[in-house]
Amino acid sequence: MKIKSSALIFDMDGVLVNSEKIWAGLEMEFLKQFVPQIPTEYNSKVIGKSLKDIYNMLLKDFPKIFLIEKSEFITEYEKFGLEKIYPKTQLLPKMYEFLEKMSKKLPLALASSAQDSWVKTVVDTHKIRQFFKVIVCSKDVKEAKPNPEIFLLAAQKLNIKPEKCTVLEDSNNGVIAGKKAGMTVFGIRNGYNDEQNLSKADKIFNIKDLHTSLLKAL
Repeated sequence: MKIKSSALIFDMDGVLVNSEKIWAGLEMEFLKQFVPQIPTEYNSKVIGKSLKDIYNMLLKDFPKIFLIEKSEFITEYEKFGLEKIYPKTQLLPKMYEFLEKMSKKLPLALASSAQDSWVKTVVDTHKIRQFFKVIVCSKDVKEAKPNPEIFLLAAQKLNIKPEKCTVLEDSNNGVIAGKKAGMTVFGIRNGYNDEQNLSKADKIFNIKDLHTSLLKAL
């Protein structure tokens, strides 16, 4: 499958770094302080969502016991990510070399529903900021994925038409957002997102084969 793309847009969690794996081990324990009986499988519902959307979802699902104010919840969540998650992340295998090669072929963008502070921690800690011409995150948009706003904004900032962009995503919400934006979407299987429905992606890659396969496809 040969894709004629003019730009490549990356999600962050689970695509660039292994943060989804770390979140999976710690996130439910964090949320239990607000909803003690939250089921373990709830983890799959929060993947790819913004903190605002997670708050609204918890408020809807547990209205009688989830009583914290939104601003306090987001502050605590962001602090938890900064202290317990993102300092522990590692780039996914061969990702640095892949970004280095791809940035010489195409303009790259990073479009993540994560907090700005989390994105800054990742790109600075792993020294990958220089590979991205554009970086957009939750603070830059009103609606998170599966709304296509963040991908459309990235294309706009790149000054490239959406249909000329290819998105790399590991979540159902991200895949849907990319398709709604009119972009080609590649789903990424990273070893810990098997419960995510990536069937709407144009093609699905295993992270182990991503770099070789995608370089050929593009």
